[in-house]
Amino acid sequence: MAFFKKYRSNLSDRIAAKVAKAFLDEKFSNKLAKNIADKMLNAESRLIKHKDIKSLQITLQRNLILNEHVRQNFDKGPASTKFIEGDTYSSSIIIKNPDVEDYFKILKPLASLEEYYEEYGDQIAKWYEEGKVIVFEKAPFKYNVSLLHEVEFPVGRNFQKIVTDDILEPITKKYASKDEPHSLSHVFRDTVAAGEFQNEVSGVNDQLRKFAKLLFPKYEFIADENLLWRFNPTYPQGIHIDAYSKKYNEVQTVRLFMNMDYIPRIWNSSHSLDVLLEKYYDIYGKDIDRSLPNEFNREFSRRIFGMVPSKDNMPKHMALFAPGTLWMVNSLIIPHEIFFGRRMVSASFFAKNESMLDPSKSFYNKIMSLDAVKKAA
Repeated sequence: MAFFKKYRSNLSDRIAAKVAKAFLDEKFSNKLAKNIADKMLNAESRLIKHKDIKSLQITLQRNLILNEHVRQNFDKGPASTKFIEGDTYSSSIIIKNPDVEDYFKILKPLASLEEYYEEYGDQIAKWYEEGKVIVFEKAPFKYNVSLLHEVEFPVGRNFQKIVTDDILEPITKKYASKDEPHSLSHVFRDTVAAGEFQNEVSGVNDQLRKFAKLLFPKYEFIADENLLWRFNPTYPQGIHIDAYSKKYNEVQTVRLFMNMDYIPRIWNSSHSLDVLLEKYYDIYGKDIDRSLPNEFNREFSRRIFGMVPSKDNMPKHMALFAPGTLWMVNSLIIPHEIFFGRRMVSASFFAKNESMLDPSKSFYNKIMSLDAVKKAA
């Protein structure tokens, strides 16, 4: 219980004890989270001194980390059948900060990947181009849940994320050689288990490719792609806007993320790039070279989130993406940070700007037209 006491500053002793017991009993659920939220935000409650959004976010974040700590220290296995198949964490929780624009679109679960385009048509692509975060609860992907829940990459920078090409590298007799070991040799002792994991990776990757093409049928995708598997704990990274290499300056990026774990992945986000440019471009961005938009983003992000006073107090939404949830977001224009998570796959696909529904909304055009937009305003 000492671990919990260290992080209970935003809860009364009575609520802290109740929540701690619930964690130890493995009863933390969406209902309990909402009860905590109600208490935290109830102005008439005498038990709670901190009733603001930030306190609620910090409390839930710390509580989830506590729950993970408890599971690691009291559980013998990675997940019980009850924990995987029960209703614990059955749906995502998104705590929206009223000071940040609401760009979330939560879609109802559908039975197949094809049904999403049948239901929404080009609306999903339109939302994406507008900078929305599109959430697919219980995404209908097919994979061996129990097998993937057993996999954990070693801790360390070299294993923080492994690209698909390294995972799917053919398994040979040199699998565990000292000179050129296969990346999976650090995860699986035998080649049979490694091969089974490779099959799952191939299957999920194929479904991600298919989903992107289904939802963006008008896009002309280029051959390049980037699929990453993160299967070890990720802790707070610091909020930022993504930036890619120079070769991606004039293409539209389509990004998908999927929580492959049996506990939520905690993801924070803040003001969109449009809002940040409106607030800070004249101060922090006007002297940055815009001829390479990704380099502009890299430097603008560094200045905004590394130099702006009270940056740690910048308002944020907090999303707790449930197991099996997929979310789609252009991370070049939505500032974000991973607060906590363990098993996730991300996919980046690239399409020609001119094939977008509205090419004027491309990241490239957004940056290149900055001065013209400011002058018009």
